Amino acid sequence: MSINVSFLSGTLQANRNTIKKYLQALVKKDQLKKTDRGEAHTTQKNSGLPKFTYSLFLSLLPIFKKYFWNTISDREKEIAEWLSVHHFALYQYLGTRPVTLNHNDFRLDNVFFDRENNDIAVIDWSGACKGPVGYDPAYVNMSAGNTPYTVEQIRDLATVYYQGLVQGEVTDYSLDDFLNDYRHAQLMAYRAMIIIVGSLEMEKNQKWPDWHACGLSV
Repeated sequence: MSINVSFLSGTLQANRNTIKKYLQALVKKDQLKKTDRGEAHTTQKNSGLPKFTYSLFLSLLPIFKKYFWNTISDREKEIAEWLSVHHFALYQYLGTRPVTLNHNDFRLDNVFFDRENNDIAVIDWSGACKGPVGYDPAYVNMSAGNTPYTVEQIRDLATVYYQGLVQGEVTDYSLDDFLNDYRHAQLMAYRAMIIIVGSLEMEKNQKWPDWHACGLSV
């Protein structure tokens, strides 16, 4: 299944090249821990986070629907409704998959870059924790650009991140395994986007410009 959706800013080619650099910076060996087999802290049996995020998602989804439901595709609507039903099943599945260090707020304004030295630094690691592999690239791919990505372009960007995992000495984890995990991480990132946009809309109590999830390919 695939979906092409709109982006928020910039041009496709410029953003793809820039995001590739961001992803390369994110998975530098000194920043990334090896992937682990086991449950992320968000999926541990004693964690209340799945219940909390589910409650939060359900409370903010109506606000998201009120302001944006007529601006998104039928497929995006279908995925949002799917998340409202299968939230815990998704957590349970991801709890069986490898986990890695996630930034958890990997967006363009959390990146500093040095044009003279062609170098990039990722900032604001206050929310970093162990979580699903592929969440960070899925998150940034949903929030950067204004031109629809093809499935092939999304795969290309996701593969940049995977190559960083390999360079960081991650082993026994194939590209196919990663792309499967990335597809599921997209669902988590889309849910996060709905929560964030819904929260901001509730706080501002005013309508935003048309909004779309970015880079969904599930």
